[in-house]
Amino acid sequence: MNQLMNNELRINIDIIRKHYLENIPHDSRFFSLIVSPFKVIKFKNVLGSVAYQNELKDALENLDYSRKDNDLYSIWQTNDLNNCSSDIVKKFIEILAKEITPFLSNIFNVELNDRISITASLYKNGDHLLCHDDKCEDRCIAFVYYLTEAHGCGGSFDMFDHDESYQPTEIKHSLLPEVGSLVCFEVGNLTYHQVSEITSESFNRLSINGWFHSSRQPSVVNYVEPLPRLRKQISLEGLVLLDKYINLLYCTPSTLIEMREQFEEESFILLKRMFVEQFFNLCCQEIKKKTISWKRKGPANRRNYEVANLKYLPNSLRTLIRFLMSSLFTAYLRNLTGLSLKPCTGGNSGSEFSLELIRWTPGCYTMATDNDAFFKKSGLDFYLYFGTKAALTNPENTSGYVTYLATDDDDSFDKELITIVPKDNALSLVYRAENTVRFTKYINHSVEKEYYAVYATYYEDESRDIG
Repeated sequence: MNQLMNNELRINIDIIRKHYLENIPHDSRFFSLIVSPFKVIKFKNVLGSVAYQNELKDALENLDYSRKDNDLYSIWQTNDLNNCSSDIVKKFIEILAKEITPFLSNIFNVELNDRISITASLYKNGDHLLCHDDKCEDRCIAFVYYLTEAHGCGGSFDMFDHDESYQPTEIKHSLLPEVGSLVCFEVGNLTYHQVSEITSESFNRLSINGWFHSSRQPSVVNYVEPLPRLRKQISLEGLVLLDKYINLLYCTPSTLIEMREQFEEESFILLKRMFVEQFFNLCCQEIKKKTISWKRKGPANRRNYEVANLKYLPNSLRTLIRFLMSSLFTAYLRNLTGLSLKPCTGGNSGSEFSLELIRWTPGCYTMATDNDAFFKKSGLDFYLYFGTKAALTNPENTSGYVTYLATDDDDSFDKELITIVPKDNALSLVYRAENTVRFTKYINHSVEKEYYAVYATYYEDESRDIG
């Protein structure tokens, strides 16, 4: 085989290796080395033939791409390119195996085996790949070969810094796609990265990506996130009737019986026009006030959204949140669902719960992580939305939808159970069994306005069976 790898890279391998192993940042016409937050090398013009590079791009554009859409990414992707019939693609894989594999093995000082995982990925308008570390099985060196360039319309390779718990924090460095460049990094505990969302109809980000493999046994950081802060119920002052806030229809004994039967059968119920309209509209107006303090919540490999400081809320909104925290509402949920939710009485604090007031804007999401304490404990999940009518105007856009997934015996996600579609003043209740996970789909740039939600989880009193 004629050598197609850029000979200038091969000539300078000792310089590249020295910079990499000694953590010396570098940027020249043939390679760049970033050393923080983790080491990444970008080899420029990695192929010596521009003509072949163009042939490769044409071949890739003529392949079949399947839609891949889940909590982590929205992209178009080919099948395994090792099985591709195109001679031009086969030639590129041969270059990887015979020229680039020994080249990288020398620079990274690792022994790579013969296995190369490889696919082509196509990112179109709204597509993205969220924060992750690439750790899996025997992956050793991750690579991306770019065949298009981005100019201010997303598609950057973003690298995250980390905290003392080895969890990702903020983006510290970004690399834009550059035609003909090969970006590589050694997969590890702190190699958190993402591909930023494509924000243009006219740009498609095309790349070949995958991993070189080895038999090395890297150290593993197993971080288990604890349960969110659990809150105690509160007692409302004076005599408060449910229908002061809740639609009278949902307060009648006959309707409660029907709702309970439905919930016990389906573990889910949707209650439209849940709260008294005038009260709910006041909350919608107040939730947009600039006096509310919002704080970004991560880590980025699990979630990205803003939560409100509940101590300082406008009048009606504060009243709503206190009502949802009350023993009165806990008793209502117990009657509605039949679950063992225990209202606080006297010196008994009753069942606990978690609750957040969230602002959803483009770029926000949550992920389905199977190693968090939250998903190991069953509970009654509660959703109430504000402002979705103005924000989520495209019914084909699933931004912000909440999806529940069951896990199988090996903790991989098995099947989709239910999807919650954000709607104003529509209360969704879901009984989430142990080891069932959920995620809120990434909100892309087509959502031009923010919207809001209360996410809560009410936990059963395990010491008492109410029957």
